[in-house]
Amino acid sequence: MPFRRKFFLLTIGSLIIFAALCFLQYRLLRNTYRLEKAAFLRELDEALASKAQQATDTLNRRAMQLLISDVKLALGKGFRPNTGNLQSSFDHNFKAERAALNKSLQQDSLLSGTCYTLTYDRVILYSGKEADSLLSYKATPLRLTSACFADGSKAFQTGQSQQQVGFPVTGPSGKARFYRLAVWTSGRIIAPNWQAAIYHRMLFTLAATAALILAVLTLFLAAFTAILRQKKIADITTDFANNMTHELRTPLSAAGIVVKSLRTTEAKQDAQWTTELLNQLDKQLERLQRLLDSVFSSLEQPTETLQWQPLSMVVLFSDLSDMAARSGRDLSINGNPDRTILTNADLLTGILINLLDNAIKYTSGDISVSIVETNKNMEISISDQGPAIPYTYRPYLFNKFFRVPQPDAHNVKGLGLGLYICRRNARRLGGDMSYRELPEGGNQFIIHLPYEEIRTAR
Repeated sequence: MPFRRKFFLLTIGSLIIFAALCFLQYRLLRNTYRLEKAAFLRELDEALASKAQQATDTLNRRAMQLLISDVKLALGKGFRPNTGNLQSSFDHNFKAERAALNKSLQQDSLLSGTCYTLTYDRVILYSGKEADSLLSYKATPLRLTSACFADGSKAFQTGQSQQQVGFPVTGPSGKARFYRLAVWTSGRIIAPNWQAAIYHRMLFTLAATAALILAVLTLFLAAFTAILRQKKIADITTDFANNMTHELRTPLSAAGIVVKSLRTTEAKQDAQWTTELLNQLDKQLERLQRLLDSVFSSLEQPTETLQWQPLSMVVLFSDLSDMAARSGRDLSINGNPDRTILTNADLLTGILINLLDNAIKYTSGDISVSIVETNKNMEISISDQGPAIPYTYRPYLFNKFFRVPQPDAHNVKGLGLGLYICRRNARRLGGDMSYRELPEGGNQFIIHLPYEEIRTAR
């Protein structure tokens, strides 16, 4: 199965597992929230019963007395009782009781900041089989306690009850009649910060859930990162093995052909041809030696002390021009190379030869070498007119074994070690190496050298 398909299936499976985990945690939090909410309301009821029961009983008793008195007075005069004026009567007569109730609530840490309301929601007057609804559910309830202002989501029912009182009333005709008054009472408590209190109780559960989800997400990311890294290493290893095989096979095959040619009778009789064959054999051996040196150099960390010697930039640039001419390319020189610097000739020459070789292999336009001197630095650059390297690959240009992907599947073979070794050697010289895209198009590799330092022997 292709890696992309495997990775896609693994990603889908991981997302399903992660979604299932999140759903289970959501259900857990929701159930915990419900339980904590029920516990919070139960504690409110218990605290209310403990701290405010006496005050509410007193308030309810006085309200019933006032209600019964008002009903008796209306019935005694032959009128139908009217509860419309009772609310103002409650507000006027219950100030002391309401203040005592509020004080009791504020003395409890759980009830502090809350507001308790006690109301008469329905009042029915019975006489024999007759019933008269003095206050229906649709009407505004009679409020015994102080007014509370809060939205409905913060008001919780604390209890409902029904109380009945029977009493005789003598009407205008002088005839007594028995009445029964039924009152439905309900209590509500309003806690403005009840959600914050519940979330505070769930703090450990919320933290544990967040930590679990974060840990699982981190593990998934770490696993996918490791998989992609291993895939990248495997691709680099495979690419390196294929390129190494090609690079080794080419000089060895050419050397084998030369050896077979040297064994022929014609070669033994023609000294000039023999010399040409030996030169070709020597060329292939040098190529093989450079290849092996490049691989071994990338694997070893250089520890030897560099030897510094004068190097004529004119001679160095002349050698570069000859190298380009042998490949059928022209090399233009910008700047003034007429100077001699103190450096390690082998490292600096190797860097420039490698960069020029890359420009020859991968581009077909003009190539130029430039030298620029600033106050404390010298920049030597190799520029070409080939296609610019895409931004995606530029951060990896100087990584070991990295090669820019080509549509033709690397028609030009290589090991991806050249730029890595070039930058490492530039740093050994006390400088560095960088890449930039030319404004007019093309690529430029720049060697940054500390000019003052290389003029002074170390």
